[in-house]
Amino acid sequence: MFEEVSVRLALWWRSRANAVAGHLGRRSFARPPFTPRVGVIRAAAVQMRPRLISRATEFADHAYDLTRVAVQDGAELVVFPDHLTLSLLTLVPGLSAALGSRGSLEDALAAVGQVGEAASGEDEVGITDVVTLATPAFRRIYSATFSTLARRFAVHIAAGGTMLAERDGRVLLVSHLYGPTGRVLIAQPKTHLSVLERRWGLGVGEDLEVVDTAVGRVALTGSMESMHFEPYRLLEAARADIALLSAADVGQPRPWRPLRGLWARVQESQVYGVQGALSGSAFGLRFAGPAGIYAPLGLTPARDGILAMASREDDDEVVVADLDIAALRRLHQERPSARNGAVVGHYLPLLYTRPWPWSEETAGHERHHAEAARDGEQDGPGPENA
Repeated sequence: MFEEVSVRLALWWRSRANAVAGHLGRRSFARPPFTPRVGVIRAAAVQMRPRLISRATEFADHAYDLTRVAVQDGAELVVFPDHLTLSLLTLVPGLSAALGSRGSLEDALAAVGQVGEAASGEDEVGITDVVTLATPAFRRIYSATFSTLARRFAVHIAAGGTMLAERDGRVLLVSHLYGPTGRVLIAQPKTHLSVLERRWGLGVGEDLEVVDTAVGRVALTGSMESMHFEPYRLLEAARADIALLSAADVGQPRPWRPLRGLWARVQESQVYGVQGALSGSAFGLRFAGPAGIYAPLGLTPARDGILAMASREDDDEVVVADLDIAALRRLHQERPSARNGAVVGHYLPLLYTRPWPWSEETAGHERHHAEAARDGEQDGPGPENA
């Protein structure tokens, strides 16, 4: 009990919102002369390299530096990656030293858990346990940082997902859109999880919110939402202009990665897509990037659906592009969706209310055959069945 209280006190001291906001207040928020164009907004996608930090102000400075680059290029909307607050885990007493010596987040948690178990007899520590303990601190740092940046630079900032513990005990990955006044316009829990996030034990949200803003009708999405057409069909039906995607894809950089996700959804749903992304290695994880800005084919100069894409791997980079919202809405009027709403409305819900036609046992067989095919194995009796 005493140990938990001392950790909470240390986190409170390290996460004081007035200290973060006061530190940022001493930075320059001058921006170049800007003449807005009717129906056109300039967006920035942030590629961010995760860092180990020792103070909350280092996190705030990193976000400030990237936002300032975007603003100097005339951005009115800035999109950050998911899981950018993983860096704040190093503020948790005991975890910073474990991360420094172990490298891997899971190994560091296991080491901290062994110490705690020896002292208290409790089970091992998971990332959701740490987040539950540290949520008040993470929320203060995250909110003070991005609220201040949005207000002082007078821009919209999609701050990217941060893990937060809810009152019902679940830990959700929640993205926030801050408006130019510093207020939260959208707080969007992630509705689809990656394999890693499921292993961590995160929960999911159940709704996607589309909101009118000064930069258009926007929604916040994550990497895994872009792997499914259904969320973007909902955005299309809600007449969204821009999908703001915060990504933290684990894996090696590949040229096809953007094309399988947001780029494809943009072409299907005829919306703009702005993707911030983590890129680089930290906590024993490799984040693939890249950040990019995508549009329907007919609204891009090269007719390739790409307005801008980060070119560097494992490094910070900010790319910007103009989004012609007026042209997008004209496109919707000239080429309305050909989907049969009556048919979709009748049959599609049935697909999600019926139970899946296979059991866990058959699903296990399918996974086995998929792994065998991947590893180049042949079907047939193994040594245990020969």
